Amino acid sequence: MDVCGEKGMKHSQKGFTFLEVIIALALLGSALTIILGLQSALVQRTVLERQQREASVLAREILSAIEARESAGEPMDVGVFSGTPADILNGILPVENTEAEAPSEPPIADYEAQLSVEYWGIPNVNDNAMKRIELMISWGERKPESLQLVLFIPFDEDEVTEEQNEEEE
Repeated sequence: MDVCGEKGMKHSQKGFTFLEVIIALALLGSALTIILGLQSALVQRTVLERQQREASVLAREILSAIEARESAGEPMDVGVFSGTPADILNGILPVENTEAEAPSEPPIADYEAQLSVEYWGIPNVNDNAMKRIELMISWGERKPESLQLVLFIPFDEDEVTEEQNEEEE
């Protein structure tokens, strides 16, 4: 005799148990956490690459202006110059040549530039045989948030020889 009074009824399970739902939610939460973490790293890397690209364009503009000035017979003064890339560029080029196109997008970082110009000698030739121009553009505290380029500009051999002859006289 059945105590519950339910003769011959079978218990069928419909739906999920509470434990199964909790386990499924834990797995889903773990998977979403991993995916969001990867997405965050991807966004940070994309921003860093864009900043590096912008810094590279700014550096190219500055170094091109230096080469143009040097080839026009207006050599850069020796020294260290600091400021924004626009300040450095305006110090290199005459004012009438600095009317550049406005950038299509505003820069995504505040860039600072440091330009160092010094003579670089060649042993047994001349102490002023070329100029070493070092440009550093930075936009953050960490090492990946900076770009450093070095440019060597040789002097004309006839010019160096004339200077040596003048010094000897």
